[in-house]
Amino acid sequence: MWIVKGLGLILAASILFCVPLIVKKHLALTTAAQYDGVVIGHKPYSANDGLTYALEIEYQGADFRTHTFENRPASNPPARKIGDRVRVFDLGDEKPPQVLAFQTMYCGYWIWFCFSFCALGCFVAPTLMRLIYIKN
Repeated sequence: MWIVKGLGLILAASILFCVPLIVKKHLALTTAAQYDGVVIGHKPYSANDGLTYALEIEYQGADFRTHTFENRPASNPPARKIGDRVRVFDLGDEKPPQVLAFQTMYCGYWIWFCFSFCALGCFVAPTLMRLIYIKN
């Protein structure tokens, strides 16, 4: 039982690391320049468990030139089909732009936050129940 409690406490404590990641990614996305892009190809990569495909994306930037970049991480099957429209976020730094896809955006952070919050609630709820309903 102490192993489960220990893992739950670690998960609940990880909320302290998760919230800054969510806020940082959210601020980056809200300040980034957004463009409409199109998937123009899949670039194959060799991975431990087989072949994965990164997306090759083309979009027109603020300078009215066509830009092409490769979105990582790669997945199998590819995250989008050739010809699919995607939302491109250019953060304005030297890194390549990002695509609004589950693998690369902060949806994972939100899932992590939800599990951590539930674990925290499992530890706080019994104490609150005792304080509220059991009178000394």
